Amino acid sequence: MLNQDVKLSACMSHNEEQRASPHRVLVAATIGNAFEYFDLTVFSFFAPIIGRLFFPAGSGAIEILLSSAAFGIGYLTRPVGAALFGYMADRRGRLVAMRLTLLLMALGTGTIAFTPSYRSIGIAAPILIVIARMLQGLSAGGEIGPATALLLEQSNNRNRGWTASWQFASQGGAAAIGALSGFLLTVSMPPDALANWGWRLPFILGVLVAPVGLWLRSSLEMKDLSTAVGATEARRSNPLKQLIRDYPGTALITFLLVVSGTATQAIVLFYLPTYAVTQLHMSAATTLGTAIAGGGLTFVMAPIGGALSDRFGRKPIAQASRVAIALLVYPSFLLLSQHPTALTLISVFGVLGTLHGVNSGANGPMLAEAFPRHIRSTGMAVPYGLAVAIFGGFGPFIATALINYSGNPLMPAWYVVACAVPAIIGILFLRDMSREELD
Repeated sequence: MLNQDVKLSACMSHNEEQRASPHRVLVAATIGNAFEYFDLTVFSFFAPIIGRLFFPAGSGAIEILLSSAAFGIGYLTRPVGAALFGYMADRRGRLVAMRLTLLLMALGTGTIAFTPSYRSIGIAAPILIVIARMLQGLSAGGEIGPATALLLEQSNNRNRGWTASWQFASQGGAAAIGALSGFLLTVSMPPDALANWGWRLPFILGVLVAPVGLWLRSSLEMKDLSTAVGATEARRSNPLKQLIRDYPGTALITFLLVVSGTATQAIVLFYLPTYAVTQLHMSAATTLGTAIAGGGLTFVMAPIGGALSDRFGRKPIAQASRVAIALLVYPSFLLLSQHPTALTLISVFGVLGTLHGVNSGANGPMLAEAFPRHIRSTGMAVPYGLAVAIFGGFGPFIATALINYSGNPLMPAWYVVACAVPAIIGILFLRDMSREELD
C-alpha cells in the first residue's frame, strides 16, 4: 500500500511538471461548454424559423411549440450523457471523454446546420432535428463534469475557484454572442434569405469551432492528472455505483444546489425577457438587449465569484449570493410589474444577474471539489445533469404554467424561492474544500 502511494505521488509530481500553459488549459476546457450554450441560444432565437421549416403545422404557435419540444429533448438526454462520459472520464481520463463530447456536439450541430427542410425530405427532417438535439444533450451532459474536474486539477490551490469558474463564465459569454449573432443576422438580412439559409450560418460557425477545440484538447494529452492518479483507483470500482453507495448525501446536496442555480438561470436569464414581452408588453428590442447583457454579466461576474471564493471560502460566497437572490427576486418581480419600464427591467436584470453570476462562480468549483478525484467527473455530472434536465430545460415552461394556472404573474419569483430554500439548507451540510488540497 505504501509503495502504491509513493508511485501515485511520483506520478502526480511528474505530471505537475508537465502541466500545460494555464491559458491553454482554460480555453481547451471551456470551449465545449461555450460551444453548447452558443448553440442553445441560437436554436432558441431561431425557434420560429426552425418550427416553420421542420415542423410545419399550419399554425405558427404550434410550430414554435414543436420546435421548443425538440429543444427540450436535448435536456432529457443530459443525464445519460453525464453518466456515460462521467464514467469514462473517471475510468480513462478527462481528456478522452472531453474529445468525444466535442465530436458528438459537432455532429449534432452539423446535423441541424445541413438538414434539408420538411418540404425537401418529408418526415426525415424533423426526425433528424430531434436526433441532433439528443446528440447535443448527450455531449452537453458529459462535458460539464470532466471539464470542471480538469480545470480544478490543473490549477494551483490558491486560485482553483477562479480557474474553475471560467467554465460557467463561458456559458454566459457564449449565450451573449449567440443572441448577438441572431440579432445581427435578423437586422442585416432580408427575411426570405434569413429563413432560407441565413439562420444556418451560426450553426455552421459552431461546427468550425470543433476542430480548434479538438486540437487544443489533443495538445494536452500528457497533462491529465486523472489518468495517472484517479483512474488507477477508479478501475477498482464502477464510479457510478461508488457514487450511489458511498456519496449519496453529497450527490443529493449537489442536486439541490444545481436545482437552485439552474432555476435562477432559467427564470432570470432566459425567461425574464419573455416575461417582459408577454406579461408586461414591453418591446422586443428592449428585452433582446437585456438578454445579451445577461450573458455578458455572467461572463464577468462568475470569475469574480470564483476569486472571492478563493479568498473567503466557497460556502460563504455561494450561500450569501443565494440567500440574496431568494430575498430579492420577489420584490424585483413586483417592482417590475408595477413599473414596467426599460430602466426597471435593466435594474432588476442587473441586480439578479450579478448575484447569479457570483453564485455560479463559487458554486461550480465547490460541487466538483466535494468528490474525490476517482469519481469527481461522475459525482458532479450526474446530479448536475438530472437537475438541469428537470429544472433548467423545463424552467420557462414551469413558470408559464404557474402563471396560467394561478393567474398570478409573480409566480416565477416564488418558483425561484422554492428551489432556493432546500439548497440554502443543504449547503450547510457540505464540506468546504477551498482551503484544502485536492486528493
